[in-house]
Amino acid sequence: MTKVLSQEQLQILYGYYNSTWFLRKIYSYPNIGFPLLASLMSLNPQFLGNTNFIREPIVYFLESIKQLRESPELADRNKYCTIVYALLNWGYVDASNVDEDLWNDIRNLHGQPDAEIDTDFYVLRKRTATVYEFLHESLLRALFAAYGAQHMGFVIDRCPLQVLLEYSVSCREIISRKERIFYLSIGGFQYEKALIHRVIDLNVDMRHHRIWEQTNFPTIYRKMYMEMCQREK
Repeated sequence: MTKVLSQEQLQILYGYYNSTWFLRKIYSYPNIGFPLLASLMSLNPQFLGNTNFIREPIVYFLESIKQLRESPELADRNKYCTIVYALLNWGYVDASNVDEDLWNDIRNLHGQPDAEIDTDFYVLRKRTATVYEFLHESLLRALFAAYGAQHMGFVIDRCPLQVLLEYSVSCREIISRKERIFYLSIGGFQYEKALIHRVIDLNVDMRHHRIWEQTNFPTIYRKMYMEMCQREK
């Protein structure tokens, strides 16, 4: 059954929604405004009256992820590894069909060889009996940017290519400060080269390759490829 906001929750949201600072926040960051608040608060009464979450939900979310990562408790680290797994697995976890290679790589990267899948965290919602997905795309995008900045090589190597191209930009591309929180900026020749290696077979001249014309291969990466070819001569 779909949960709905209670009258009390609606009144609280309405009050915040009408405050000047909250209107500015929604205007500045439309992807993390009222819809996300309403969804999270309707499913989690713990957020009622939590002004830190209400003012900056994405900042609060990333801080809660950091606390899981640094926690001495195995249960918290299980949740952290699970969230990272969902991040690199098209945004979802199927508890009945886990990619063991990816899961083991994540556990080893973070020094948690005994970690077990744990989907009991507000970031994930139940889609089917065994499948859990991110509650909101803005959470997925923000975590992608934050986690990717720390483990860029791992993300480039293990993230689905389609997701990687959609959620990342070259550091040479100009994006606004408002957008930066949602995109991973690929910087450094070694990372650019790793990304290009994932996209094409370097034994093939990309200029005559069909992927050259595909819309999911941005112009910036075409330029990067050409520059890389020049450097490798």
